[in-house]
Amino acid sequence: MKTCIYILVLCLIVSVQTIAEENPYISNKNPKLNSKQWEAIDLVNQWIKSNISPGVGENGKVVFPYGTTMPFVIAMPLYPSDIEFEPGEIILDYHLGDSVRWRASPAVSGPKNAQVHHIIIKPVDSGLKSALIVNTNRRSYYIHLISRKSNIMPRIGFSFPEEEKKKWESYFATQKQQKISAHPNIQYGIEDFFFDYTVKGHSSIKPVRVYNNGKKTIIQMSKELGQKEAPSLLVIGPGKKETIVNYRLRGNKYIVDTIFDKAVLLSGVGSHQRKVTITKR
Repeated sequence: MKTCIYILVLCLIVSVQTIAEENPYISNKNPKLNSKQWEAIDLVNQWIKSNISPGVGENGKVVFPYGTTMPFVIAMPLYPSDIEFEPGEIILDYHLGDSVRWRASPAVSGPKNAQVHHIIIKPVDSGLKSALIVNTNRRSYYIHLISRKSNIMPRIGFSFPEEEKKKWESYFATQKQQKISAHPNIQYGIEDFFFDYTVKGHSSIKPVRVYNNGKKTIIQMSKELGQKEAPSLLVIGPGKKETIVNYRLRGNKYIVDTIFDKAVLLSGVGSHQRKVTITKR
């Protein structure tokens, strides 16, 4: 009887050793890091622990501002969690840190011309931690995965502050250009113009004001300009060469399609010629 028990115990020990060899635990050993490497780790930790919190979107969706901190999913066994991407964004590939105890499957919603792609996440147990990397046709995501037996985030999504900023910048640039074309002198605040020009020459053709809005130069003449011949405008380029530039007259204003450093207004010919020099400081 004792011999049988001894043999059974010995078999159990051998079995445990065999399982341990087939599924070894991750080693506790860590290589030493130098100061530069620790500095990089500190920077990453600052990003992970950033105090920028997610917001709440429609139907309880947790929305992370992309790139500001590490997004995460808290999931439950038997309950799927949905990771939703930007409309039109296509998933190219994904990588699960633990593909044995976590499941990831694709899904698509919405009409053909505005499809939304999803990854459905499901853990097989609670108390798990892992990570998911997703590469799309627009960007890459690194998402922390946590499983618990009593908490769940059913849906997560993303907002894109940088993309929104670019769209607004493009919008404002378009609006500004349209205002320049339609109303070159009155549609902007004083801070949008540069007024620092000197004007020297014959008083009869001296401008009242010269300024630019970063793209065009406006030369404002006296109101009497419409009652007499308008002076010609030439820009002085390198080597003091006089160059004709594109401009048009609107009322008593010259709208010049460039920013110049120096220009002249000329009226008359020969000994009767009158001249004004405009110089940008």
